[in-house]
Amino acid sequence: MEQLLAKEGNSDRVYYRKYEMKKLVRAYFKDMKNALVSCGYMMAATTSLIVRAASIINRGMDNIIGHEDEQQRGYVASSIECYMKEYGASKHNAYTKYHKEVVNGWKDINKELLFRPTEVPMFVLERVL
Repeated sequence: MEQLLAKEGNSDRVYYRKYEMKKLVRAYFKDMKNALVSCGYMMAATTSLIVRAASIINRGMDNIIGHEDEQQRGYVASSIECYMKEYGASKHNAYTKYHKEVVNGWKDINKELLFRPTEVPMFVLERVL
């Protein structure tokens, strides 16, 4: 293309085409850099380490605390009741099992927060927590 335009006396067009192409490629690189962050994958991947443990804590405590109220309102299919029926466990044993899961969730979070170096930057862990 460059040779053809030179024969026509328009070789300056090649310079401007290359210049504009470089601008476009630079913009693509900037867009790619932003897209890697704005897609949310990196944030989701790093926070999932803590979010899973936090979800276990939240769900376990909710199961224990809400069990009696749920039973009074006629919600028979609570997770505590299901556990008791499936394993032939007492209410106390079911509560103990869910409490153990809550404790383990806190252990996971504390491990990530206290031991150095962590796989996830501290400011990310603190924000999620």
